[in-house]
Amino acid sequence: MRPQSQVGRPRLVRFLGLAIAALLTANGVVVAEQASGRDLITLGGDGLGNAREAIARLLEDNKNSGQQPQVAGAVLEQSTTTTTAAPETTTTNAPPAPVVTPEPSTTSSAPPAAATPTTAKKAAGGTDWGHVAETIRPYIEKETGLPFTGAVKVTVLDGGAFTGRLDAARLNPAMDRARRAEATLKALGVIEPGINLADQVKRLSTGSVSTFYDVKANELVVKNGPLTPFVLKSIVHELARADYDQHFELDRPNLVAPDDETGVAFDSLVEGTAKRIETRFVSALPDADKKSVQTEEQRIAGQLPKDLPDYVLVQYAFPFGAGPKFADTLMSNGGPAKVNAAFQAPPTTTEQIIHPEKFLAGEGPKALADPTADGPVIRSGSLGQLVLTMMLAQVLDSGDAESAADGWGADRYVAWQNGGQTCVRLSIQMDTPDKVTEMSGALADWAKDTPGATVQGAGPFIVTRCV
Repeated sequence: MRPQSQVGRPRLVRFLGLAIAALLTANGVVVAEQASGRDLITLGGDGLGNAREAIARLLEDNKNSGQQPQVAGAVLEQSTTTTTAAPETTTTNAPPAPVVTPEPSTTSSAPPAAATPTTAKKAAGGTDWGHVAETIRPYIEKETGLPFTGAVKVTVLDGGAFTGRLDAARLNPAMDRARRAEATLKALGVIEPGINLADQVKRLSTGSVSTFYDVKANELVVKNGPLTPFVLKSIVHELARADYDQHFELDRPNLVAPDDETGVAFDSLVEGTAKRIETRFVSALPDADKKSVQTEEQRIAGQLPKDLPDYVLVQYAFPFGAGPKFADTLMSNGGPAKVNAAFQAPPTTTEQIIHPEKFLAGEGPKALADPTADGPVIRSGSLGQLVLTMMLAQVLDSGDAESAADGWGADRYVAWQNGGQTCVRLSIQMDTPDKVTEMSGALADWAKDTPGATVQGAGPFIVTRCV
């Protein structure tokens, strides 16, 4: 086995490289739109008409294939009207067009208004965001099989206000979780001793988000500006999240603590289903609009700092890299009903995301007790297959690290203070005897290149390290 420094970044990092643009463009953790100095293809009336026609084609293809639209108890609204300019007002029924609030705006944590006829007015800047959302709505309902239960409030903000709102909803909580996890990750060698993890998470803020759905306020928040193909596909992604939120409640504080991997597993379900819908939408756009989206994603990916820790890249890109495959597997093994069931009883481990068949079979982590700490416990939880892979891959050949961790059955850790040091003891249980043997060799090599680390036992393994 070779040290990682001789083989480059772990294969998992390289494999998820394509997900980095998705992370940045689909609002995975951070950040606000930066002015690029140019517009791509501005979607005026023609662009919006193309989008309407693209949606109509998707619905028409569904009908021609003999499949029933996957919307329970609702009639799909299919418009073939092409407009040369967005109308000043748009009135619709069942459900209404989103309620649009131009800047200045006040945010609220109250749920959206009940489904009644609503008029969406053109927001400042010339784009009728309510009309855009209403145009997309039938496609979202067809893909999810879930009619919106009420209006989605749309709040339009200028740059500074948008950034502040986004930081409060996404970046600040992500930085708080990073601060909490930092000492444990350092003790296990996942990140280097001198790294300020919260600052590294903040560096993901390259300025790429044009819209996001606030799950606490139940609002679609849009940065005021031109409607481009890139912005359009982002709205598709966020409205998919809004639809699932109305039916299954995406604001689940019990899933966002950094002490285990329930949060990243749930994010993989949420972002994977939304990304799947977004990708299908983009595939139906005209070629020029597809190219516009790809060009903007490549530009944004190019802004990513080249020296971010592997942990930051992988942890936050994982839902967008692995989530769509997970969602595809659910759709292929039960359609929307299987996806809906997953929102009701979500995946709890990254192993279930990497191996959807285990989630479908109801296979969760094995029962495993916390290891014994040598002092008062300050944290306890589970790393999971993803972080275990990253731990091993810091010093091992990336392929060996991934293969060894792929036999993960369960793990539990405890952390305590030893003077000025943080100590972590990790218990690891493998799935099969063959995987026990493989992990034994992997941990022995890892400990040899990780100063102060010890490994004992095999059923389970007990790893201890203080830094």
